[in-house]
Amino acid sequence: MSQYEVEFSPKALASLREITLYIADDAGPGRASDWLRKIKRSTATLETHPRAFARVGLYEGEDI
Repeated sequence: MSQYEVEFSPKALASLREITLYIADDAGPGRASDWLRKIKRSTATLETHPRAFARVGLYEGEDI
């Protein structure tokens, strides 16, 4: 099976940091860690299954 490289843009990484801090502030660091772990786990599947998630549209001219 092919292996693909998953990369996050600097803007996406900044957003993830911001959201994680917000969750930690609102619901506690444990919840923030759980949320971030789920994001990492789901995006890791893209390395072997790049079409696992449907495209939902365009944002600022880019597929999301």
